[in-house]
Amino acid sequence: MVLKFVISNLYIEYIFLYFMKIKIKVKINQPKTEVLEKGDVWKVNVKAKPEQGKANLEIIKFFSKIFKKKVKIIRGLKSKNKILEINN
Repeated sequence: MVLKFVISNLYIEYIFLYFMKIKIKVKINQPKTEVLEKGDVWKVNVKAKPEQGKANLEIIKFFSKIFKKKVKIIRGLKSKNKILEINN
């Protein structure tokens, strides 16, 4: 929803509090699920195999546990490069 008034600093802070996007590069079939490196693109090891969406589900559960918020994959469902959206 777009608010129809002059955007102020307060509004911009409000937007950033309610969602965040992070780019991740996934390495599947690893010994454990973990974040290796943070930066512009987070490097993530995932234990699950990419069969029937199991790796994607593990990514969602893992990041939901870290951020304690709702997480969804908005780009890259069938790719090792993904964009996650973390919502309130």
